[in-house]
Amino acid sequence: MQLLTMPFFLILIGICLILSIKNRERRPLNIMLPIFFFLLLAVESVCYYFKIIHRNNLIIYNIWFPLEFMFYTYWIVTSSNSKRFKKLFSFLIPIYGITVIVIDLISQSLYSFDSFGYQLGLVLLLPALLFKLYEDMNEPVIQNPLKSPVFWLITGLLISYIFSLSEFSIQTYLHTKDVNLLIALEKVNIILTDVLYVTIIIYFILQWKIRKSLI
Repeated sequence: MQLLTMPFFLILIGICLILSIKNRERRPLNIMLPIFFFLLLAVESVCYYFKIIHRNNLIIYNIWFPLEFMFYTYWIVTSSNSKRFKKLFSFLIPIYGITVIVIDLISQSLYSFDSFGYQLGLVLLLPALLFKLYEDMNEPVIQNPLKSPVFWLITGLLISYIFSLSEFSIQTYLHTKDVNLLIALEKVNIILTDVLYVTIIIYFILQWKIRKSLI
């Protein structure tokens, strides 16, 4: 278990960064994806170093998590064919960002985990994932989902963030009742984060194969 929870995610994020540069998306994603993965690699590297030296890294995560939720939501939204869906989330994404900033300025300490901002981010992201999944399942001709880049992206995000939501829901209870179980769940969460980045790598590989087949 200890081997599985080593910082392999840093290597996986680095691979995502390289693939995001090589796999050209439509604008503005082709510009935003490399920037996002570069920042993600920088954030996770610094936070992992802070963890090793036992320094509080929550201020970095509290700033980064909202940006991560907004970007993943935007990424999913751009793949939708629904104009109403895109228009709705063009309002919801900035509203979420503004809400988190206001709440942090008024009542939250950046040095303690902002659970409300994180859970609100899940409320933003999960409906977008489920709608896109529903949209794909109701296409006139259903393609093999395993060959769909977006399917892998949605699957990775759902697996990772639904587990995170479940973990945070019982985190306070486990702090007082079963610390060992809480530690085990945190390790599983790290593994599922690795799974997320693996599915993103598959996304980029399938995108590259699709473009190659069209040439």
